[in-house]
Amino acid sequence: KPPQQPQCDVKCAEPECQVLCPDEPCTSDDCTCYTKCAEPQCVTRCKAPEPECQVACLDPKCTWECHKPECPKPKCELVCESPHCAPNVECCKCKGDQEPFEVGVKVFKQEEKDAKCCSCSASPKPTQTEEFNI
Repeated sequence: KPPQQPQCDVKCAEPECQVLCPDEPCTSDDCTCYTKCAEPQCVTRCKAPEPECQVACLDPKCTWECHKPECPKPKCELVCESPHCAPNVECCKCKGDQEPFEVGVKVFKQEEKDAKCCSCSASPKPTQTEEFNI
């Protein structure tokens, strides 16, 4: 659609005119008077048209394709810095003298050979095993 032109109005004031006759009295029948008007005083006022715009966006045309790369699963292992390091193993809930620990207290042993840890009996504790209350 072509753009609309502004709408303009011209308003002019009444012209200022006067009739002029010769200064000297007229002695004949041929006296000529004339009318003299000032330049017209006009004002032009324009109103801009309302915009008739529409947003026109096209959908993007993408040509790239993305896919997840095939990476091998990482191989991880935990290595201790100290040769005497061993994971803590949760043990039974008794002190070894058949007296139970308080509720919520866990006992861990390091370097334990038996996965079941201590038995809840009064048997002597192995010398290479350390007990920790946490």
